[in-house]
Amino acid sequence: TPVALTASAIYYKDVQLLAEIAELIGNFQDAHVYSAKAESIRKAFNTRFYDPVHKLYATGSQTALAMPLCLNIPDADQRQAIVESLKRTIQNDGFALTAGDIGFHFLVEALSEPQLSELLYKMVQREDVPGYKHSGNRPALQCRRQGCNPPGIPLLRLSAPCERPAERR
Repeated sequence: TPVALTASAIYYKDVQLLAEIAELIGNFQDAHVYSAKAESIRKAFNTRFYDPVHKLYATGSQTALAMPLCLNIPDADQRQAIVESLKRTIQNDGFALTAGDIGFHFLVEALSEPQLSELLYKMVQREDVPGYKHSGNRPALQCRRQGCNPPGIPLLRLSAPCERPAERR
């Protein structure tokens, strides 16, 4: 997923939040300015990243499709087509989880709709490809569950060996 897509999507959301905050505190002039800016960003995002022929954003990755859906960036008349593209992408990926740390949250949110939750379930249940169930069955994580946390090995480094380092003499 292009960095420009993820950065622009978050920028859009940030400006949208500024508009909401300005309205909440009664600064309606700023709220109007930020709302107009957010809409300008949304339109520019769609112009730059959306392919209306193939109904994809950028590379068509799980993140590239899920982020805009969750942030309400697509035009309303394109939303369902993008959902269908996300479903196809996941199926074509063999239900492998390909969204990384930035995109995973958005993917979960996009697939939280009742008609899509089965896709998410299939993805996280895979043990044969990197993902959440796969990581949970790795020796290093099992070792940590058993109380073996080798000194000097970061907790998030799931590929760490399970053995304890040799005692220093």
